[in-house]
Amino acid sequence: MKKQLRNAIIQKRLGLTAEDVHRKSQEILSHIQAMNLDAYQSFLIFMDFRNEVETSPIIRYLLAENKQVVLPRVQKEDHQLSLHTISDLDDLVLSSYGILEPHEDRQVDLSSVDYIFVPGVAFSTQGRRLGYGGGFYDRLLSTKGKTTPTVGLVFDFQILDHVPYEDHDVCVEALLSESGYRKV
Repeated sequence: MKKQLRNAIIQKRLGLTAEDVHRKSQEILSHIQAMNLDAYQSFLIFMDFRNEVETSPIIRYLLAENKQVVLPRVQKEDHQLSLHTISDLDDLVLSSYGILEPHEDRQVDLSSVDYIFVPGVAFSTQGRRLGYGGGFYDRLLSTKGKTTPTVGLVFDFQILDHVPYEDHDVCVEALLSESGYRKV
């Protein structure tokens, strides 16, 4: 069930035009710019891949607001994500997965992150997340502090009434799409 739903949503996302992705992503950025994020200094975010929400403009905005930006780096050998700060998008290198990642230096612990933007193939209206199947974010998020907000960053069509769920899957507390921010 997970595999079929994952493939269907990814195909729908890949069917978006570059203009659609950009327009929807700009709407999401405008929602972020309207949010009161003053209480948060350090943000974990991801680099978009294959028609995900464009995160480069969000990263540029956070950096311009003097926020610390943290990006994940896949550690293949132990199937974990390591976290690294960046000061510029030029700090990134292309991984073997074809995703831009930070260099291995400037590593930080998840406990230093105040706010987490989470990628996903789909999310339920209750905050359940359907990821890409590797379990990287479930392992990472299971170690976060209880007060650190987790926000799924997606397009409206990726928000579903139900997604398949297992006990080890970690939920997010809110969703942010082109329609706006919503607690779950």
